[in-house]
Amino acid sequence: MTVLAQLLATADGVLARRESVEPALALSLGRPVHGLATLDPARQQADAAFFQEARTHLAGLAATELSPAQDGLRRALMVDLTHRIDGAAFRNLDFVVAPYTGGDLHAEAQQALAAQPLACKADIEAYAALVRDYARLAREMLAHTTQQQAQGLYLAAPALPAARATLRDVIDALPAAVRPADARLTALGPAAGEALQGTLAALLHRELLPPLQQLASLLGDACAARAPQGVGLGQYPGGDACYRYLARRHADCTLEPAEIHRIGLDTLDRLRAVKDSLRATLMPGMAADDFDCLVQNDPRWKATTAAEVEACFTGHMQRLEPLLPNWFGRLPRNPWAVTRANPAFEGGMTFGYFQRATPTDPVGRYRYNGSDPGARSLIGAAHLIYHELLPGHHLQLSLQDQAQMVHPLQGNLFSTATIEGWAVYSSELACEMGAIIGFDLYGHAQMQSFMAARLVVDSGLNALGWTLERARAFMRAHTVESPGVIDSELLRYSTDIPAQALAYELGHIAINKLRQDAQRRLGNAFDVRGFHDALLANGGYPLPVLADQINHWVASSTQLP
Repeated sequence: MTVLAQLLATADGVLARRESVEPALALSLGRPVHGLATLDPARQQADAAFFQEARTHLAGLAATELSPAQDGLRRALMVDLTHRIDGAAFRNLDFVVAPYTGGDLHAEAQQALAAQPLACKADIEAYAALVRDYARLAREMLAHTTQQQAQGLYLAAPALPAARATLRDVIDALPAAVRPADARLTALGPAAGEALQGTLAALLHRELLPPLQQLASLLGDACAARAPQGVGLGQYPGGDACYRYLARRHADCTLEPAEIHRIGLDTLDRLRAVKDSLRATLMPGMAADDFDCLVQNDPRWKATTAAEVEACFTGHMQRLEPLLPNWFGRLPRNPWAVTRANPAFEGGMTFGYFQRATPTDPVGRYRYNGSDPGARSLIGAAHLIYHELLPGHHLQLSLQDQAQMVHPLQGNLFSTATIEGWAVYSSELACEMGAIIGFDLYGHAQMQSFMAARLVVDSGLNALGWTLERARAFMRAHTVESPGVIDSELLRYSTDIPAQALAYELGHIAINKLRQDAQRRLGNAFDVRGFHDALLANGGYPLPVLADQINHWVASSTQLP
């Protein structure tokens, strides 16, 4: 068997293993969903052993017998497997009921149900099987949380109210989420449709709701009495090691937390000078506090309805889209859309999230938080939507889906640092393109400050012993977000997904460095369109693999006549 054949066979095995418990992966490939996520310790240990064997095999392959694209797949897959193997040691510190991520497993399960066709008897059986598997996942969530509490591991007390609210919203919305809309049942006929609804009602009340209701009970008064008052991973046994692992996983970063902290502080200092200059240009003579008050409260940047929020984002996109061909040689075929998020999940959400296009829904959507629209200034809306759609997540991931792949798994080996770093870079690029001007430039600088402040408070809360109040005061001093947004974000960093927020600015810094190095090496031969196309050729490979990709492009460019 050739080296390439061995690489592809190993990737086949990893893909099959992941697909059985990652419905989003199956949907992204246009395949039916046969299983939902699992929290079963035995299955997770078996997965880690499988991934260890696969990584060992990949490490032994002769890279010199592979093309640069093929070896990029090998290296990216090894990085991904390493994170999966290392993460197995920290499963007990993953809280499945939390303010920001507490709806994720439910949203994924419900997306799988929404994508399941309903046209024949086999479809009916598959739909019911998915609901049964959802019930299995609910039981595992209950068992996981019960085991954590038996070990003395409790979600931090400040996060409990929002976590309870998120779970309550999920439970309240579950009957409608599980029951297919009448329009989806028309192909089945009245009798089969009614029979399916009866089956689903029984599954809902006998198998799915009870474990979730018991899970809600676990977060009651007894939990509150035992929950730690502090936040952050550092307070738990093994928390320091877990935080370093998460920094590697999310940010491709081996820096010490104190160094990450310093980078954040230095970046904030640089951005302070940028904002001072913008204020002097936009409103000469106005004090900084007065200017910030203006942009946060002026009706020009306030919405009164969700529809107005949507219109603001859409307007920014329509201004930028015609400029793209000057900066990219390849553009996505999939359209974009701005769509409100499910209100059931908006309670623990700060701004919104990007929903990647799939074969069954070939539209890249920014799902915005439409709740309480007047609480959030839209001064940073241009920065945000360019981060999420074009030239950010939607462009990057759609091009990845269009690319000639060495293997289908290639499009699902992304690094958070590359994905989010590109999105932050994209907002900065939109300024260079001329799509962000005037007061929106100040909103952009504010959002950049927000990204930099994350480095400081995330490392502070999880590794340097910061209290929630100290982090809150820091965010108030260095950003202009509302108290509600700040509280939501700080819980996200310290109780939901520690270190994930590091990926944004650290990834941005790394991508900027790749461009600067390429410009220095190529001089007048540097082509920004070619750079962007090369950078995005394989989507979101980890930063070290991405650096090799750009080095290969630079070497190829210097050989051109």
